[in-house]
Amino acid sequence: MPCLCYPNKTFTGMTEEAIIALLVRDTAIRTNETTAAIFKKKCREDARFSSKVIGLISSSVIISMLLVVVLSDCCKLRQDWLRNHG
Repeated sequence: MPCLCYPNKTFTGMTEEAIIALLVRDTAIRTNETTAAIFKKKCREDARFSSKVIGLISSSVIISMLLVVVLSDCCKLRQDWLRNHG
């Protein structure tokens, strides 16, 4: 039974179940079309200068840490090779 205070009369002649089904269908959110779902698959850019500087600094710190490990291994390998073949 439609609400008597609803002047549009859109739900006239519809049962309560049909009205609920119509409202649920019209208000349903398609989860694959939300902003969160769209940008989960895309990269978002940040044009702020501070974010670029922080990104560069953190990248350089990570790279320098990896280089220290790799170079120390290379020095150790060179010393071992010279000791065995030198």
